[in-house]
Amino acid sequence: MSVVTPNSERAALSNFHRVLCTPVSDLLRGRIGPCPPAVRVGWREIVEAAGLPAVLAGRVSRVVHATRLWSREKVQVARELVAHFQDGLEAGRGQSELLDSFGDERQVASLIRRAKLRDRPAIWKLTHASACALQIVFALVVLVYAVQALRVYGRSPNVVRNFLAEWNAAPLLVPEAERAWPVYQAAALQRHADVPLYETSDLNPTSPRWGELAAYVAENAAALELYRRAASMPKLGAVLEAKPDDECIRRLYFIDPTSFSSTPENPIFVSVWSPQCVPLRQAARLLMLDARVAAIDGDPERCAADIEAMIGAAGHTLQLRLLLSDLVGLTIGYQACRATKSVLHKHPDVLSDTQLARLSHRLAVLGGGAEVRLNLASEYAMFEDILQRLYTDDGRGDGQPTPEMLSVALSATRIQQRLPRVPSWAVAPAASTILSGRRETQARFRVLLARAETEARTPLWARDRSEVDRELQELHSSPFRRLRSFPVSACLPSCSDASLTCEYFMQARDATLVAIALELYRRRTAAWPAALEELTPRFLPQVPLDRYDGKPIKYRLVDGQPLVYSVGVNRIDDGGRLPEARGPDDAWAGRNARARRWQPPVGGYPSPGGVPVESLLDGDWILWPPVEE
Repeated sequence: MSVVTPNSERAALSNFHRVLCTPVSDLLRGRIGPCPPAVRVGWREIVEAAGLPAVLAGRVSRVVHATRLWSREKVQVARELVAHFQDGLEAGRGQSELLDSFGDERQVASLIRRAKLRDRPAIWKLTHASACALQIVFALVVLVYAVQALRVYGRSPNVVRNFLAEWNAAPLLVPEAERAWPVYQAAALQRHADVPLYETSDLNPTSPRWGELAAYVAENAAALELYRRAASMPKLGAVLEAKPDDECIRRLYFIDPTSFSSTPENPIFVSVWSPQCVPLRQAARLLMLDARVAAIDGDPERCAADIEAMIGAAGHTLQLRLLLSDLVGLTIGYQACRATKSVLHKHPDVLSDTQLARLSHRLAVLGGGAEVRLNLASEYAMFEDILQRLYTDDGRGDGQPTPEMLSVALSATRIQQRLPRVPSWAVAPAASTILSGRRETQARFRVLLARAETEARTPLWARDRSEVDRELQELHSSPFRRLRSFPVSACLPSCSDASLTCEYFMQARDATLVAIALELYRRRTAAWPAALEELTPRFLPQVPLDRYDGKPIKYRLVDGQPLVYSVGVNRIDDGGRLPEARGPDDAWAGRNARARRWQPPVGGYPSPGGVPVESLLDGDWILWPPVEE
C-alpha cells in the first residue's frame, strides 16, 4: 500500500513551531497540527494526487464529502479510502469488483462518521450533547408556542349576556307617570348657571354675598319646585345608558354629543353612563342653599321641604345600585344632615315639632335603616361582563384570555414598554401562559370581593388594616404578579375607603337625630337633658353608638349648652376637645375633619387614657353643635 503525500508533511517540526502553526479551533479541541498551514494538504489534493481511475476517485470524493467531518478527519478518511482502492488495484481486482465490494456510499459515509465521532475528545462529546439537547428544547418551545398561539388567536369570546339590559329591567317596570328622573332632568335643564357655594355657612342678610345668592335662589324658583316634586316621588325610574341623549350631554355635562361613537347593541357594562349622579348632586346643592335662605326668611315650609327633598334625592341616587351612585347618595345624605343641623343651630325655632319629627323619620330610614352598607352587586356584574368579553368560553366555565385582554394586560402592567421592539402579538402567547384562566380569575375576584364586603361591614371600632388592600399591594409588587392577577387587581374596588363614607354618614345621621331629639326635649322641658338616656324612648328609640369605640355617643353640657361628640380617630375621650391647631391658619373645620378621618391603629387599639404613638392625634370629633366644613 502506498499513499502519495508531500515530503514537507513528513518533515519533523519542533513542538513550539507546531503549536504556533495549529489553528485555534484545533487547539480548543486538544489537537496540535503536524505541519504549518502553508504546507497542509486538503483531502481533495490527496485524492487527485493518488492517481486513481476517475470512477474510483469520484467514489472516494463523494464518500468523504458525505461524512460531514472536520477537515483533518476528512484528510484521514481520504487517505484510508485511497489506500484501500490502491491496494485492490495492485492485487489485480477490477474497478467494478472494487465498487461492488465497497457498498452503498451513504451507508459507508454514515459508518465512517460514527467511527470518527467516537474517537473525538470528551469535551466535544459533552458540548455536542448539550447542543442537541438545546435544539430539542428549542424545538419543543417553538412547538408549544405555536400551539399556544393557535389557542390564543384561534378562538373568540362568547358574549351571551347583556348586563345593561338586565340592570335596566327593574327601573323600566316603573310606570312612566311615576318616574322621578324625567322631572329631575327637566329641573336640571331649567336651572340657571350654578354659582359657588363656598362661605354659605355664615349666610345672613348682612353678608356681602347675600344679595347675589338670594337673587340666584329666586331665579331658580321654578327648578327648585320641580326638584321638590321629583324628590317626593317614590321611584327614580332611571336607566343606565351607553350614551345619554344629546341635550343632556350638552346642557348638563358640557360635552359635544358628536364626540360619542355609535352605541353598540350590547355595550360593555363598565363603560355605561350613570347620567343621574351629577344632576342629583347639583339639585342637592341648590336645595341646601335654598333651605338656608328659607330659614333666614322665616319660611319653615320651604325650609323643611328643601331638606326633605335633599333626603329624597339621596334615596333616589341610592336606587341606581352602583358603587359610585351609593357614594354620591350618601354624600347628598351627609349634606342633608349638615343642612338640618345648621338650621337647628342658627334658627332653632323655625321648624315645627311635626317638621322636625318628619325629618328625623326620613333620615332614620335613609339608606336602609340603622346600618348603611355599600351595594357591590354592580361590581360583580361589571366583572362578569369583562370575563365574557375578554376570555374565551370552553363551555365548562373556563377559558383563555383573548388577544384584546392580553394587549390590555401588557399595557396596564407596563410589560410591553420594556419590550419596545417586540410586537404585542408576538408576546401575547407567552403572556397567556402567565395570566390566570377564566375560572381561576373569576374565583379569585369573588373571594376577594366577598372578603372586602365583610371588611366593609366591620364598624370603625372593630376595624383594622384591610387584608384585601394588603393582598392587592402584594399583587402589584412585581410585573409578573400584576400580569398574573390581571384583571382582578385592576377591577377590584377599594371597598375599605368607600365604606368610610357609610361610617361617616351614619355618624352624621345619628348626630342629627340626637340634635333633633335635644331640640324637641328643650321645647318640652325648657332645659337640656343631663344625659342622652333621658331622650329615650320618647325622642330617640335608643342612644346611638360612637362609631369609633362602639359605646354610646358622647354627650356633656358645656356652659349650659349641649355638646355631642365622638372620641374620633385616636379612640380616646378628650372631653369634647378639638385637636390642637397645627398652625395659625388651622381652622376649626379642618381640625374637626382631622379628628374624624379614620386611620388604622398600630399595635392594637390604645388603652383608655393611652396615647397612640403611631399617629400622635388628639382631640375629638365634634358632632353638635355643628362645626361647619
